[in-house]
Amino acid sequence: MKTIFLPGAGGSAEFWRPVAERLPADPPKQRLSWPGLGNEPPAENMRGADDLVSMVLDALDEASNIVAQSMGGLIAVRSALKAPDKIRRLVLTATSAGAPVEDLGGSNPPGLPERVSVGREMDHGNPAGPVERNSVDQGPHAFNLGR
Repeated sequence: MKTIFLPGAGGSAEFWRPVAERLPADPPKQRLSWPGLGNEPPAENMRGADDLVSMVLDALDEASNIVAQSMGGLIAVRSALKAPDKIRRLVLTATSAGAPVEDLGGSNPPGLPERVSVGREMDHGNPAGPVERNSVDQGPHAFNLGR
C-alpha cells in the first residue's frame, strides 16, 4: 500500500520531503507536484482541477493513502469521491481551498471561513469513527463540513 503526498497551490513535491523522509521506507511513498503551479513547469494537458484529480488517480495502482495539504486536500477529496476503491485513507492538513461548502450540502458556523475536512477515516471505502456536525453522506463516505 503506497502513500501519495499532495502539495498545496505552491505546487512543489518538496513540501512533503521532510515528512516523507522521516517515515519508514515501507510502504513506498510518492510525492506529486502540480504542473504549472509555483516553480513547477507547466504541462499542456493540465488545464484545471479535473486534470489534477486524473493525475492523482493515475498514480494509484492499488488502494493507497493520500496525505494532502491545502489545495491538495481538495484534489484528494475529489479523487476519493471519484474512485473510493483507490483510496484507503485520507490525511488532510490545512485544507480549505475555497471549497463550495454549501454546494456540498453543508454550512459554516457564522464568522468562520469556508473549510472542508474529512470527518471519518476511510478504510477501503468504508467509513469508520464519529462524524461531527454538518455531516454529508457521499455514497460510502461521510464528510464533516465546517469547523
